[in-house]
Amino acid sequence: MKYNPPFGSLDPDAPYVDRNVPGAVAGSRVPAAAVEDPQRELVNLILAAGLTPDEDDLHQLGKAIQSGGLNYVAAGGSANALTATLLQPPGTLHAGMEVSLNVAAANTTTAVTLNVNSLGAVTVYRPFENALAVGDIGVGINKFRFDGTHWRLVSPANMIAGSPASRWTKLSNGLIMQWGKVATNSGGPVTVTFPVTFPTSVGSVVVSDESSPVVSNQIACFGVGLITTSSFQCVASQNFSSAVIDQGNWIAMGY
Repeated sequence: MKYNPPFGSLDPDAPYVDRNVPGAVAGSRVPAAAVEDPQRELVNLILAAGLTPDEDDLHQLGKAIQSGGLNYVAAGGSANALTATLLQPPGTLHAGMEVSLNVAAANTTTAVTLNVNSLGAVTVYRPFENALAVGDIGVGINKFRFDGTHWRLVSPANMIAGSPASRWTKLSNGLIMQWGKVATNSGGPVTVTFPVTFPTSVGSVVVSDESSPVVSNQIACFGVGLITTSSFQCVASQNFSSAVIDQGNWIAMGY
């Protein structure tokens, strides 16, 4: 839609003026497009959001925006070659554009494309790296953002973040962080089980002493070993020759 100036005006941005008889102002003549075009534009927006225009409802524009229906649709195509047909065709892809797709099957390869309204198949990557892992796109609603070159999976359906009490969380880039406390003993290593199993690999496990107050000759050094995706072993020592009873805080990262 474009601005329609008063009928007969040579200035495309000319304002409208009211009739003023004492001031000898005739008032602007309103072209039909100035009345019709805004109505058509608003009705098209309401329809594109999946709503039915209602002459008795003067809040439909707000409802259309709130519905999220302009950029939401069930995904078509296949798990690795997604398609989307928005009710309001975008015409072209713009950097910053977002679409939310209800996906029926997780991706099974690292090469995935998304084709929105037949504008072309574009590669899908994670938010901060030009890569994608099998299963990154989960079953359910996934949000994608176009960066001008690629689609970025900014909110995957399979991103289930645990609460602080559950002692784990999964970030949108796939990284999983877990944390907790460990009580060692003098008999040797103890096994710590992660709150949830890392799907693929553990990148790091770090344990620090929980001494309170901090006394230099009571601080223990914690050793970590036998790390698996579900657990690790830990031992504490103050002289590097024998295990001791102590308390520690641990944090682990993986994916």
